[in-house]
Amino acid sequence: MLAQRLRPFGWEESGASVAGLTLDQFRFTLSMFASIVVCYGFRHLKGSLARNLYSVVTGFALLAYPFGVECFQLLVPSIVTYLAMMFSPKHCAKIAWVFNFSILIYMHVAQASGLSWNEGKMDITGGLMILVLKLNALATARQDSTRKVEHLNPYQQSHVVRNQPNLLEFLSYTVSMGSLLSGPFFEFSEFQQFINEQGIWSPKAALGLPSFFRSMTRAFLLLLESVVYFAVFVRWGHWNGAVMLTPWYHGLPLLHKYSVMFFTGAMFQFKYYAAWKLAEAGYVLAGFDFLGWEGKEETKKEEEKGKKPSTALWGRCKNASFFGVWTADSARSVPQNWNICTGKWLRRYVYERITPRQRKPGFQHLLCTQFVCAIWHGLFPGYQLFFFGTVIWIYMSQVLFRAETHVDPKWIRFLPYRVLKIVWTNVVLNYLASSFQLLLWKESIDSYLEVYMIPHVILIGFCLCGAFVKPKRLTAAGKVGA
Repeated sequence: MLAQRLRPFGWEESGASVAGLTLDQFRFTLSMFASIVVCYGFRHLKGSLARNLYSVVTGFALLAYPFGVECFQLLVPSIVTYLAMMFSPKHCAKIAWVFNFSILIYMHVAQASGLSWNEGKMDITGGLMILVLKLNALATARQDSTRKVEHLNPYQQSHVVRNQPNLLEFLSYTVSMGSLLSGPFFEFSEFQQFINEQGIWSPKAALGLPSFFRSMTRAFLLLLESVVYFAVFVRWGHWNGAVMLTPWYHGLPLLHKYSVMFFTGAMFQFKYYAAWKLAEAGYVLAGFDFLGWEGKEETKKEEEKGKKPSTALWGRCKNASFFGVWTADSARSVPQNWNICTGKWLRRYVYERITPRQRKPGFQHLLCTQFVCAIWHGLFPGYQLFFFGTVIWIYMSQVLFRAETHVDPKWIRFLPYRVLKIVWTNVVLNYLASSFQLLLWKESIDSYLEVYMIPHVILIGFCLCGAFVKPKRLTAAGKVGA
């Protein structure tokens, strides 16, 4: 693979050595930092043609530096999806989903991506993962234009793609702003509004965009946050899943094993925090992360005074919240704070769409959604064990929620109980994630057996009780009744 990339320069090898990174990781990190400068350029470009051209050229450049000619592999699913949208809009989503996931699975197997990433090697498969989210969402939104409006939910109606995008618009969306380096996923319709300076990005918008000073301040804080995460990962990143395979770990007492499992899981998260916050800083500078101004009432009052509201709302491209994950008190809270945009894609394009109209989603729909997520990550058994484990965990959270409806709310808000739930959530998350790190079947199962699979036993026990726990009915006033 390296033969297909730029020959390493001496300063790159020196920089990688100083930073404690492989050459692949070092180049990837430099591209991530360069994406911030690229995003800043959007603030100074006017007109959709110039902005789309800039998006395509810079997007491919950011991929070419770390991956070389490998980035051209992304053209295959892109071309197939574009042609399917052009010639078969009624079936383009089906074509895109089957073809793109087939390509992704092949790449995962051919590159042994999970193990390669753990060894510090980088390949274009990670970019393909993000691309598949974008292409499948775009093809699905295009196919939605052939369906009856009453068959679409409000979200689908707001993001439907009624006209075939031209090739420049299509390519601009797929590679824009370095999004294929670390994400996140965002909708084509939102990106088009941004590129065409429409909606909240319109120069004629009543309230306009946040000032450059506000954007720069927020981007700087996100950049600083990213650097902190990166420093933590460089310092303690050697505490990874491999530690759980050592004789030293096998000889530890049970509680110490859980502590090590917790710490290695936490360190595993930090490299993602660093990349996602770095990407978010770029989107803030570009203005794409902007969501609007504070609540309607406050906005109206400020408008009457002839000035902008004091609080700008951000978060369109926010992919993680460090404190949100670490203070999550249930399985349902974790995806609201971790890999947020991918979770949004799973909800909007899998979970909601496999649920029959006018029916509530059930356990089977959750299982199918997590299966898609597992396949998206790769075919290693560790991924399957992790995501199927989360199905049990999420269902257990639903059972607990139903049980809590029978308890006085003041006890639910009782601080020691909240702390207990937070600790439990983090223990289970990092316990299940050990298989996500180890990937192979034997090593993953052994990591669970080393701690006697206690979290699994508790989770399954709660789930079995679920059939006997019914929530209290809501009264007409919206309160829980007997």
